[in-house]
Amino acid sequence: MNIAGEYRCLGEIDISPIQQIIAGLTDAHWDDDHSIKQTLDGFQNTQNIALVWDSDLRHKKPSRQPALNMFLDAIKPALNAVANFFESDERWKRYLGDTGRGYFIRAFLVQLKAGVQISEHLDKGYSLNHSHRIFIPILTNDAVFFEIDKMTLNLFEGEIVEVNNRMPHSIINQSNQNSIHLILDWVIPNEHCCCGNRQHSEEPCDAIRCKETDLLIEPCHCFKNDAIV
Repeated sequence: MNIAGEYRCLGEIDISPIQQIIAGLTDAHWDDDHSIKQTLDGFQNTQNIALVWDSDLRHKKPSRQPALNMFLDAIKPALNAVANFFESDERWKRYLGDTGRGYFIRAFLVQLKAGVQISEHLDKGYSLNHSHRIFIPILTNDAVFFEIDKMTLNLFEGEIVEVNNRMPHSIINQSNQNSIHLILDWVIPNEHCCCGNRQHSEEPCDAIRCKETDLLIEPCHCFKNDAIV
């Protein structure tokens, strides 16, 4: 989702319960499912654990994966923090009156081994551009860098950060330790993307109306050009 700026902090949580589960995992857990790195741009060198995931990148009716049972209690504080951030703000409440609560369409853990990166990319496609992309570092250090539109960030463990995935972004692990992030995609039903506000403001976004902007290789500049807030 295009937001006004490169990123914003939504809060922070205690991620020690997630860290405890991860400490007991084996390589087999991380190598069990290759569909994430086969589907998402930039993730080819990652190891992943799918919690809520569909390789068709659907926007409704998400599929819970078996690993969610292992992590659900531990990640509930993160899920609640994200939901509360959006559902308590008047900017998004107006979308929820007729459709009920928002929902997570994707949730997965990403591991970057020492010296590995998620290469620079733009998220393309209807669902990726109409959901809020959230990163929560679970294991990190001061040599793991998030880069977005030429800005470099060093996030700390437990920080909840939404990134503007319509700008070029990447994660680089320059340390000698593995890093792990929890990635969440939150959907607010009927929320317009920024281009939708400008191009079809009287109609909801859908895959047909938003096709041209969803597939753009260039970053979206709607906020800069149109001052949409």
